[in-house]
Amino acid sequence: MKYRFGGGKMTNKYNNAYDEYKEIQHLREIWSGGMGRWNQIFIPLSWAILALFITQLPKFKGENWGLQYLITGWLLLFVFLVFWRRICHLIDRQIVNFYPRCLELEKDLSFEMQSSYFFNNLSSNAKNFLAFQIENMTCEKIQNIDYREFKDLTKEPNELLLKVWDKYKQSSVTNRGHFLIDSLAAGIIIGYGMVIIIGVHLNWWIWWIS
Repeated sequence: MKYRFGGGKMTNKYNNAYDEYKEIQHLREIWSGGMGRWNQIFIPLSWAILALFITQLPKFKGENWGLQYLITGWLLLFVFLVFWRRICHLIDRQIVNFYPRCLELEKDLSFEMQSSYFFNNLSSNAKNFLAFQIENMTCEKIQNIDYREFKDLTKEPNELLLKVWDKYKQSSVTNRGHFLIDSLAAGIIIGYGMVIIIGVHLNWWIWWIS
């Protein structure tokens, strides 16, 4: 507990700000943990669905609905993956929405953790906008500096970061790995669907659906 003791409004203000900051960090941990738990559920479950529908297909030889079985598996996988990614993006949105308040509180508390993380994950457009707010700064240069270097270039780093947030909101930060996971999920869905479609045209499934 990093409280300041003593009388006066400034001490109370600091303690109140610290309590709020600590609560926000706790909420961020809860949201991040929730996202991790969703990943732990849906990643193996999605692979299990894919494996189940492929490995069990030979058992439907001559049953006249092997193709429908494959399509059912694709639809189920599609729903699971889309739902999983949607939940993760909603959780991430809640986490990102804490940034402006964290920036304000860290200014009052002389903290830097979230400010540093926010700066280091700014999108290219956000950093370019930031470059125009700093004297003698170029778009190329700001893409290659870290938070400590940025902080040395201005007296009010958090105020500038808040300007970035006010302009770009959620788009201030990069996808931080979500794009790669979204691409993987989309690749699995598209790949499975293409295998079904190509297999129909090339009669791969003829002995299962005849």
